[in-house]
Amino acid sequence: MKIKHILQIIPIISFVFFISNLHATENPTFVLPDVTDKLQSSKQWQGKLQVLNFWATWCTPCKDEIPLFNQLQQKYKSDDVIFIGIAIDNKKAVEIFNNSIPIEYPNLIGGDNGIKLVMQYGNTQGVLPYTVIIDRDNKIAAIAKGRLTESKLTRLIEKNL
Repeated sequence: MKIKHILQIIPIISFVFFISNLHATENPTFVLPDVTDKLQSSKQWQGKLQVLNFWATWCTPCKDEIPLFNQLQQKYKSDDVIFIGIAIDNKKAVEIFNNSIPIEYPNLIGGDNGIKLVMQYGNTQGVLPYTVIIDRDNKIAAIAKGRLTESKLTRLIEKNL
């Protein structure tokens, strides 16, 4: 009975949270482990143009983006652009995935904390992939739901360089 009531309240809380963050441009700070279990703080990337990508190993559009992200990470590295992946997954699934498709940029294990974090960025519907562009002033500059094309992502990066 209690679970039923909690499940009825979650959409209301999510909606209120989403509405309260519609005008928020500050980038939430977070600390998550990478695939080696080392904790990584988002503060280390402040001052850089960040492409923050929420993804999962079971998400086909997410997997399709990774080679493009690897390519653009190399292309824009000298411009202080950093791609950061946050897997809405567990460590074991990400380790297995990395054996088939290497990720050449920081990749963090979000798990349940990643779900909470992606909601802080306005993704209350659980859309994946979900990409957030964070400018050099640590403000959210753009949000993209779903798979990004090279031309769209390049435009978003170039606009914020």
